[in-house]
Parts: sequence; structure tokens; C-alpha cells
Amino acid sequence: IFVLDMGKQVKIKVLAEQMIRLAGLRPHEDIEIETTGIRAGEKMQEELFTDDEQSLRKKHKRIHQVKAKVQTWRKVSGALQAFKKTVEIEDPLQAKNLLKKYVPNFQEPQHVPDSSVRRRKTRKS
Repeated sequence: IFVLDMGKQVKIKVLAEQMIRLAGLRPHEDIEIETTGIRAGEKMQEELFTDDEQSLRKKHKRIHQVKAKVQTWRKVSGALQAFKKTVEIEDPLQAKNLLKKYVPNFQEPQHVPDSSVRRRKTRKS
């Protein structure tokens, strides 16, 4: 896996203001920028690689080669079967526990609004 270092971090508000100016308009006058906050599962920062990935020797200072942790098909297949059963019985707690088990860097969202979680309606034949 190759990971590109894209340089310094940029605040999304500054980027939005620049895009508005490039369109020939004035931010906060012609177009208002509304801050809505972070959504469930959204990250505040992106890390280049995780703790379980190994960074290999670099040939270029801004191109990283990463050796990802390889999973066996048996483990992946078992995880998929477990998720499938959890979906079939509609058990959110079990789904969360499976994510914690199979996704090493899984973090629970602080708050998930009720409107973003919809249960599937089942129709009896």
C-alpha cells in the first residue's frame, strides 16, 4: 500500500472560503457558511496508517509504503458470517461487539441521533 503525504492540515472552513472566492463571490456575504458539527462516525483527523500497519523504508519523503496486516480468509469469512447472523436477528449490541472484536481501531460514536438509525420493517408472508 502506498500512502501519499498531502502536506499540512487545512481547516475545512478556510477551504470553503477559498472556494467561494475562486467562484467570484464573498464568503459570509454572498454565501453563508454553516457549521453543523461532526456527524456520527466522522473523524476529526485522518492518520496516515494505523498501529498494526508497518511503515517500510521510504524512497521519497512524501510517499510512504505501508505493509498492512494480512488476515486469513478463514478469519474474514468467519467475521462475515457472524455479521450476517447479527443483521438477520437485528441485534445492534451484538453488532457493536463484533465491530470491537474484528476492527482493532473501532471507536463508538459519542452520540448517534435517532433519525440516523432506522430499523428495517419486516413483512410476514
